[in-house]
Amino acid sequence: MKTSHLMTACEDLHNGFNPITQTLDAYIFDALGDCDSPEADPDKVFLKQVLYSVQRFQPGLKAFLKHFFYDNAASVLRTDYNMCKCQPHVPPL
Repeated sequence: MKTSHLMTACEDLHNGFNPITQTLDAYIFDALGDCDSPEADPDKVFLKQVLYSVQRFQPGLKAFLKHFFYDNAASVLRTDYNMCKCQPHVPPL
């Protein structure tokens, strides 16, 4: 999968998660299927790892992005907030 498609998939996966209605594991299983088997698609395993790390490091990402968006308010769109949460986890190619 290309990097642009990975970014879009990461954003969609992150935007679809609601911790009030589902646990993280249940959501990942519903959205991606079984990612723990040896025959699992590597892209789906990567998406699972990205979502786990975004949720795990959410307090740090939130603090960083708050200051980032405050300092660069004129040049950054607020709609890119979730993209910026996923961006550190997707390597540029």
